[in-house]
This record gives sequence, structure tokens and C-alpha cells, in this order.
Amino acid sequence: MKAEDLKALLVLSIGLGLFSALGFLSIHVPLGRDQGVAAYVAEVMARGGVVYGDVYHFNLPGIFFTYSLARASGLAWPESINLLHVIFTGLAYIFVFLAGRRLLPPLAAAFSGLFYGAFAVVMYTDYWDIAQKDSLACLPLSLSLLFYLRMLPGNRGERGDPAEGAGDRGRESEPGIFGLAISSSLAGVFTGAAAQFKPTLGIVLICLLYAVWAHRRSPGRAAVIFAGCILGFAVSFLPMLAYLVHYNVLDTMLDSVVRFGYFYGGQHYDDASGALLNTGKSLVKWLYSWRFLAALVIVAMAGRTRDFRFRLVALFGFLLLAQVIIQMKFFSYHWIPLLIPAAILAAQGGSLLLNGSGQGAWSPSPARQSAPAYALILILLALFIGNLWPEAKRYNREYLFYQGKIDSVNFLLPYGPWGKGDICPLAMREAELVAAVLEATP
Repeated sequence: MKAEDLKALLVLSIGLGLFSALGFLSIHVPLGRDQGVAAYVAEVMARGGVVYGDVYHFNLPGIFFTYSLARASGLAWPESINLLHVIFTGLAYIFVFLAGRRLLPPLAAAFSGLFYGAFAVVMYTDYWDIAQKDSLACLPLSLSLLFYLRMLPGNRGERGDPAEGAGDRGRESEPGIFGLAISSSLAGVFTGAAAQFKPTLGIVLICLLYAVWAHRRSPGRAAVIFAGCILGFAVSFLPMLAYLVHYNVLDTMLDSVVRFGYFYGGQHYDDASGALLNTGKSLVKWLYSWRFLAALVIVAMAGRTRDFRFRLVALFGFLLLAQVIIQMKFFSYHWIPLLIPAAILAAQGGSLLLNGSGQGAWSPSPARQSAPAYALILILLALFIGNLWPEAKRYNREYLFYQGKIDSVNFLLPYGPWGKGDICPLAMREAELVAAVLEATP
């Protein structure tokens, strides 16, 4: 194993251990409004009820099946779903690294995983953002990006020449037909899985068109990619459809998801000027909240690399940004899926700053090992810590609660009316009433 591989493994392992520990500290964070509703639906399902039949909701069932999986662990709310959220985030951390590895050397790819884990855990493993549809969907989304990248022709530029700075990775062999079929099918499956958490996330299926275009000189390969992605996407919905048809609630689901979703999603389009102003303000606020990642992504985009894989990651990010803007909802958790491409592009931007090449490692090249280069590393580190420090202050209270030094009343108090412990008991009581009605119905 090369020295850089060892460094990458060390960075990846330290990051995974640190962020897992911080995530476990947060499993006692109470359920917010959306999480409480999903927990209520999962309770109804666990007691014999049927979503869209005995309880009405406008979300697709992916979130409810996931909460049901958490409930099956035997842990109480909120620990069960918060723990599952931490596990999902840890797995996505690994898959972001693997996706980054498709276009970056080992150490830079490890930093892409590190960036994703830092922001996903420190900034978004808190009340209101934890265990949301958008955060849980990051696991299938990271897998879909990985397999979209695996479909591309080696590490080559759009004109067929080796990508700039590709080094040894420019000599990668082309994926075979069988490999393309598997990768395209899995890309479609995981895109569909993400869409079952939130339909607008299915927009990343458009990435298949870029992969088809990348293989435009091989019509047979392009056809395999197109057919595999579409087939995989369709197959991913079969378990959900089987459930809905079995319980005869398909029409009810379509009515609730499509009709109310159209109303809910379109309510901010009434005032065009107000919508544009709100969008602009929300984008500025989001960029500031991600200022470390945003700065490095801008550097990466300014590098203008012609690598197919870099372009695909940028397209993936643009599509995720587009679905946020289209739905006109700018809550904090709606931005979470964008962490996947942003982390990879930020690692690329850091390599450009330190090495002058997006394919370099996250350390100064021999030609740049000077005081200014190491000063730049310190500046980046300060920006990274400064970006996350305000969010990290909550860990003091969470650690004290974990140690039993503050009671549950004082722990829940800062969370406001949704955090006073009334969501879980309410869900339990309502589920028991629904179960009693179901049992009394012949």
C-alpha cells in the first residue's frame, strides 16, 4: 500500500470515528414536527394500520418505511430513528469517498468524505434537521452518484483526450458492456430509492443523459446505459407498488401525494417578484452558511477541467440545486443532499489551491512547499473550523446529558414547544386509538 493510500485511510478512519461519536451524542435529540408525524405513521403501521388507508399523508412512503425499520430495532423514539440516521450518514460518508475516488487521488477523496461528514453531522444532526427525508435520502443519492460515475468512459476529457492532470487514472480501462449494465441499473435503482423519500430528488436521473452523451461514439454502450437506468429506476418502485396494491391504497396515495403536493409545492408561485426575491435571499443565506465549501467549489469550477467525471459531479449538484429552487422551499434540511457533490468539488478545489492541479493530494506539492503554501492550509483550516464552530457548541449540552449531569427537562427546554417530549407520547396514544378501531372493525 502506497504512502498516500495509508494517509487517506488514516484521514477516512479518523473522520468516521469522530463523526460517529458526535452523531451518537445526538441520538437523544427530540423529534421535531416532521419527525414526530413520521413516527406517528410508523406507529400506526406497526400496530396493523396502513399508510394512506388508516392514516393520510402527502409524502411518498419511503420515509415511513424507514421509520418503521427504526422502530423494529426495539429502541424507543427518538433514539431509534436518530441512531438509524447516524448509520445512514456513516454509510453515505463512505460512499461519498468512493465517488470522490472516481476523479480524485486517495487523500483528496478522503477529504471529500471528511467534508461531507463534518457538515452532515455537525450542522445537520440536530433538532429539526436530523432524520428528515432529505438527510436520509443522502444514502441512496451517494450510491447513485457513485454508479453514474462508474458508467463514464475512463478518466478522459470530452474530446477523448486524457483529462488534465489525470496521471495514472487517465489510463483506466473502459468499462465493459456487462459492467455498464450493472452500474446503470444500480444508478437507476438508487435514484428511484431517493425519489421515494422525496419525488423531486428523482431529477438526478437526468445524469443518465450525460453518460449516454459521453458514450456517443459507441451507440451500443449508450443504449445499454439508457435502458439500464430507466429499468433500474422503474424496478425500484416495485416494492412500494406491491404494498400499495396489496392494501388497495394506490389511488389514495396518488390523490394525497399528487394533489396536495401540487398545492403545497406551488403556493409560493403566486407572486413572481416575491418568489424571485425569496429565492435570491435564500441562496445568499445558504452560501454563507456553507462558506467554506462554497469558496472551494468556486475554485474547482474556475479550474474548468474537461474531465467527464468532474462535469458529471457538477451536473449532479446543479440538478439537486434546481430541485430545491423549483419546489420553492428553503428550509435548512432541503440543502442537505447538495453536500454530496459539494464535498467532492470542494476537495477538488482544495487540490487546485495547494497543487495547481485538481488531481493533486491535499498537501503542498514539492514545488509549493513554502511558507505561503502552509499559511494557506492554516487559513483553510480556520475557515473550516469557523464555519462549523457555532453549530458545534451544542455538543457541550448533549455531552452533559449523556453523562447524566442535566435532566431531561433541562435538556429538552431549548428546543421549544416541539421539544418538550409531547410528540412521542402523542404518537403512541393516537396509534393505540387507531389500533383499537382496527381491532374492533370486522
